[in-house]
Amino acid sequence: MLDIDYIDIKFLANHQVALIIDGPDKLENTDNFACCLQQGPMMISNYSFNYNQSLIYTVVSDTTWENGYTMDNILNANNCLSNKYFDCSTIYQGDHYYTRADNYDPTKFPSPGDIIGFIVNVYAHCFNYCETTCLKSCLFTGGISYDPPE
Repeated sequence: MLDIDYIDIKFLANHQVALIIDGPDKLENTDNFACCLQQGPMMISNYSFNYNQSLIYTVVSDTTWENGYTMDNILNANNCLSNKYFDCSTIYQGDHYYTRADNYDPTKFPSPGDIIGFIVNVYAHCFNYCETTCLKSCLFTGGISYDPPE
């Protein structure tokens, strides 16, 4: 799986919501100057819910590192450009199938069973080369039934 393939949102007990993201795979010896691309989602941004085309709740507004990734443990592309072999197994790998759980305020949401919209940007295959660059980014939008457990 080369892309960010799957996203799911589930409302959990105790006013929590889970964001589930699958992919992409790690890659080694790519045709890019980044010789290793790490697996799983690496950052998200603009994660929010809307109802009747109005914003009702923002989980994450700014871009945030996810899945254990930080600026310090993503690939530095300079390691690939040094004209020597770089061992891709030495860099951190986040989970391919990643779940993030957040608290939310149920008073901001409509009645259970109503359809709400969601939006989230997901970034993957990121590396450092003068700045952080991500080769994969997906904007996920959709509608789901607001069905929290009783």
